[in-house]
Amino acid sequence: GTTQLKDSPRISGANSSVLTIRNVGTADVASNYYVKVIGACGADSSGSFGLSIGSITINTQPSSSDVCEGQEATLSIDATPNGAQGLSLSYQWRKGTEVLSEGGRYIGTMSNTLKISGVMMSDMGNYNCVVSLNPGAIVSVVSNDAVLTVKEGVRIIVQPQSAVICEGQQGTMSVRATGSGVLSYQWQFNGIDLPGATDSIWRITAVTAGPDLNVSVVVTGDCGSVTSSIAKLRGKAKPVVYGPTENTLSIKAGGYLRLAVATASDPTTKYQWYRGSTAITSDSSSNAIYSKFGVGVGTDAGKYYCRVSNDCGWTNSDTTDVTVTTEVSSVEEENAHGLYLSSNDPNPFDGVTTLHFNVPQSGTARLVLSDNFGREVAVLYEGTAYGIIPVSFDGAMYNLSAGVYNYTLTANGQSLTRRMIYVK
Repeated sequence: GTTQLKDSPRISGANSSVLTIRNVGTADVASNYYVKVIGACGADSSGSFGLSIGSITINTQPSSSDVCEGQEATLSIDATPNGAQGLSLSYQWRKGTEVLSEGGRYIGTMSNTLKISGVMMSDMGNYNCVVSLNPGAIVSVVSNDAVLTVKEGVRIIVQPQSAVICEGQQGTMSVRATGSGVLSYQWQFNGIDLPGATDSIWRITAVTAGPDLNVSVVVTGDCGSVTSSIAKLRGKAKPVVYGPTENTLSIKAGGYLRLAVATASDPTTKYQWYRGSTAITSDSSSNAIYSKFGVGVGTDAGKYYCRVSNDCGWTNSDTTDVTVTTEVSSVEEENAHGLYLSSNDPNPFDGVTTLHFNVPQSGTARLVLSDNFGREVAVLYEGTAYGIIPVSFDGAMYNLSAGVYNYTLTANGQSLTRRMIYVK
């Protein structure tokens, strides 16, 4: 206006081309500032210009938010510049007092909206935005802090462990997990939900023996679900025992006694043989076969059986009634007539076993294998035979199930039958 400015503690350059006013206040606001330039040939005045005090109004402060790990976090601010026309705003986002740089997982660090991709637990903290007035950025304001809370995703820290539970008994399987919110659990068999199995510990009321079951558990929290690794659940039964093959056995005194049983064994399987109520062997994993040379009439006759045990219980085998005599044995009688059928070796067997038979006179011979129900399951030999004929066969080729089988030789109007045990 009409007031001539003079240099003072707040004002400098009143008589130069650059005017500086410090600590600008409302008294300095005016629209009619101008400068008068005086030279040797006269003077001239500039056009009028205004001085206003700029300010920033934050209309919407950044809001605190909860974000799950791995998701995107968004923080925004809305602000308005106040003062002369042409003013603009610039932004700088910070975490606490740390200035955030553009790039990587940060987008919009110098805009009114900040995005953080793939949020991690380390991103948790207080965020604010410094808003500056331009040109010159001589006025700045700092927003309120917005708290970014990162919610932990579900993590399984102890996976379910495979278990073997004896048939009819109870057991448990468990899982340990962490994550935000109240965790829920759903146990599954082969991907199918188990009704009522919704705790971190699954209490198994009873199991039946059978193939392994694939067990898993789905753990759900505020940030989604995670499925555990597969654990095997096996229902185990006490042993099923096959053999001995002979219900009765007559042995000449001084002869050889051999009895055998078979079962689906595991590292806990043990065998102990009895004659009557007296144990005649130790309880051992190596005693599936009982043998003795030089049997005596008064010492070795009796009812023999094997007690087979595992960690789920024990089962007694069939009983073989052994008699010891000075008479000719049944095998020797067969040899005396010439027609002979040997025991198979090995017996029990789980692959290939071998036997032989002898036909003293040339003729038609037939050797068949049948199950305990008398059903013929394989023909091992059929045709003309004379002398000693060896026969080998593989149980797997005939798709045999584990169990006791009879093999019968018929030749020259006579028949001989023996038993074998096939295991898998």
